[in-house]
Amino acid sequence: MPVIEHADAPLQPFPGGATYRTLVGDDEGSTPVRIGIQTSPPGYATPEHSHPYVEILTILDGTGEAWMDGAEGVIPLRAGMTLVLPADVAHGFRVTGHAPLVTYGVHSSPHRIVEVRRRPVVTEAMLEAFGAGWNRHDVDFLMTFMSDDPVFEVTAGPEACGRRYTGRERVRHAFARVFEIFPDAHFGDARHFVSGDRGVSEWFFTGTRADSGAKLEVTGCDVFTFRDGKIAVKNSYFKNRI
Repeated sequence: MPVIEHADAPLQPFPGGATYRTLVGDDEGSTPVRIGIQTSPPGYATPEHSHPYVEILTILDGTGEAWMDGAEGVIPLRAGMTLVLPADVAHGFRVTGHAPLVTYGVHSSPHRIVEVRRRPVVTEAMLEAFGAGWNRHDVDFLMTFMSDDPVFEVTAGPEACGRRYTGRERVRHAFARVFEIFPDAHFGDARHFVSGDRGVSEWFFTGTRADSGAKLEVTGCDVFTFRDGKIAVKNSYFKNRI
């Protein structure tokens, strides 16, 4: 009976910093299935993709979030669970923790076939995952959704747009500043809509100002512009209670 030592299996680098070890199978398709272990670093996200066969994915270590066409919301990933992904259904996952996500994948095919959407798109499930990151106050995770040159227009400020932050460092600082001002910030009852390269998230915001203790409860929304599967512009609005 063949025995495979995982450490002896060749390590294949993936774009974005992940690595993959093929345990069963080869390029010639000499086995009925392909099996491998993928290790994905913090902040990693797969492109939306599908396979022309069933994929079985078991989480060995770490945490993440998965989404799949036709499924409502995101699926929290943790060690000790298995996903059965149907053939020809687009899906993807992100690493949410500060440790690598390790997955054991079984491809029910002699060849590992990955069909990536040619033009990456943002989905409602991805916006839900983005919103979950806001409720965790996880700035590193939030930045994995943003483009290389993002724009964040906040709800108030001296300009007609409120105040505009441009570039990844300024946007990161502005995101972190939200949690400094409202340490208990929470965006509840969220609803998300996507149409092409535009999208909207509606939510009910609650938070307590750190400086005064004043509580804020207000409905609001984000109006998004997408580019290449990332958020290029996040334009935020609050109702003004008087």
